[in-house]
Amino acid sequence: GWNASGEWREYAIDVARAGNYTLTAMVACEKEAGQFNFYLDGKDISGPVTGLNTGSWDVFKPVQVPVYLPAGQHTLRLQVGKENPQSNFVADFDKFIFEPAGAMSAMTGLQKMLLLLLVGFAGVVG
Repeated sequence: GWNASGEWREYAIDVARAGNYTLTAMVACEKEAGQFNFYLDGKDISGPVTGLNTGSWDVFKPVQVPVYLPAGQHTLRLQVGKENPQSNFVADFDKFIFEPAGAMSAMTGLQKMLLLLLVGFAGVVG
């Protein structure tokens, strides 16, 4: 649902291989979105990220952020930050996708789909 300033969500993730990743957040906002950050084990790994105006709370579009993830089990936290005064909310989040940096361009469509399914269902990164 809609997320307001100060709200947060935490997720347990298991990173198979340390490295640089592209974190894709699928976000929606019917007006200008606000800002949010991603933390890994309490450390800010994204800096402030600004969502997108998708024209609807039901239309999700990708916002991509480069991040470094060490191997092992971690706690990922989505921290909802500054609201946009036009919408009084930051954004609505559908899902987060982690992809090894540069890896997606070399994959076929089927490989990409399988990777997204594995990350989405298993909660494993890497």
